Amino acid sequence: MPLVPVCDSKDAVVARAAERLTARIDAAIAARDAAFVRLTGGDTAARRLYEALGDDRRPWRTQIDWRRLHRC
Repeated sequence: MPLVPVCDSKDAVVARAAERLTARIDAAIAARDAAFVRLTGGDTAARRLYEALGDDRRPWRTQIDWRRLHRC
């Protein structure tokens, strides 16, 4: 796997980022029973990621244990 993933589209970048973030959240919860995430605000490129994570039609919404996720 390359050090910097190469994606074919913006949607693929969002999916890759959501998969990686979800995996890190799951690992933190498994290790510490909680995960802490700091999110950027305003009108950022990450907005698409946030929308994907909260979208009922995407898998990440149900994969994340939101009760154990704390935003800083």
